[in-house]
Amino acid sequence: MDELDAGYRLELTRSIMNLLMDWGLSPRDIVNVLEIKGVSVRHIERYRRTTPFPEDPALDEKIEHLVGISEGLRTAYPHSRQAGKNWLQKPQPRLGRRAPLAVIVNEGLNGIKSVRAELDCAFAWDQVNKGFPAK
Repeated sequence: MDELDAGYRLELTRSIMNLLMDWGLSPRDIVNVLEIKGVSVRHIERYRRTTPFPEDPALDEKIEHLVGISEGLRTAYPHSRQAGKNWLQKPQPRLGRRAPLAVIVNEGLNGIKSVRAELDCAFAWDQVNKGFPAK
């Protein structure tokens, strides 16, 4: 990884860490969500400050969906970040009456995708229609 890529990766890491903390996730929750191999709760603060996330396709996919959730919240609640954070904490009928944050923390990638699908109709449409030929 060259210096430019390393700088971008560190900035991305800091942004995702700040996002997850802003949503109210604890370091333990963040470890559960990101599932970075070999990282314990006591090491998670490094990612907020000095260490970029490792390059890992599974982690990158989670990051992509977390960014999609963040963008969906901004679209759904353009005038209030707090309203978006409230939505994440309130049980949602189409998520089995569970709070989106609980789904994100407890259900891995599938949970993250489920929450994104609730917020991002374009993502949900693409997922539902995979495998169907265009007319």
